[in-house]
Amino acid sequence: MCTSDDRKITAYLDHELPLDEAAALEKTLSNDALEKLQGEMPLESALAKRLNAPECPDVLWKKLRRQMNPGNRSVTFRFPRRTTWLWLPLAASLAVVAGLYLNLNRQTPPFIEQVSTVAALRAETKQESPSDALAESGFSLSVAAIPAEGDHDIKLLGGYTTTLAGEPVAVIGISCCNEPLRILVTRRGSRAAEALLHGNMHKNMQIVTWRGKYQLAVVGTHPAAEALSLF
Repeated sequence: MCTSDDRKITAYLDHELPLDEAAALEKTLSNDALEKLQGEMPLESALAKRLNAPECPDVLWKKLRRQMNPGNRSVTFRFPRRTTWLWLPLAASLAVVAGLYLNLNRQTPPFIEQVSTVAALRAETKQESPSDALAESGFSLSVAAIPAEGDHDIKLLGGYTTTLAGEPVAVIGISCCNEPLRILVTRRGSRAAEALLHGNMHKNMQIVTWRGKYQLAVVGTHPAAEALSLF
């Protein structure tokens, strides 16, 4: 328990004791006790200065203001800088994919459409030979000789090179039993190959198969198994 003498000593050290009471207190103390007490006064004064004038950080002030005025609080949402930079490449990639998907589904390239007759397909693909079309597309895919005996009457009509999604497509025209078949050759896993597998284009594909690193998609209604054996 703190006695009245203790309170007086504390007030004396803090220079809060009136002069007459301070003088009376000094008379009650021995020389050693008074010297010890006066030696503690600089330390007590230094501590008092630090404790009496604390600094409040700006962050604490802002928090206190929000708590005292909850109705006037304004909230601003911001992504952390690190998170923003991590998401930007992903957002850009998604935008490119979405744009590509919308563009491919808005307009169907003519080589995806069904062809009505062999004559129409011959007129479309007569620009060059199938082998030249493949080479011009940068594809190292060869065309085998048509077997002399087979269940289907197969004729190579021609070919040409075009693009889909910015990548090459070799279009090969084939007559099988006097029915038109269009073979679309793309590099496996390319944007052009993926575009042929998805969206509105896929509905016109009879079959999609692979030859090594190349994808072959067939447009036409006639069975194409024997025609595909040429690649």
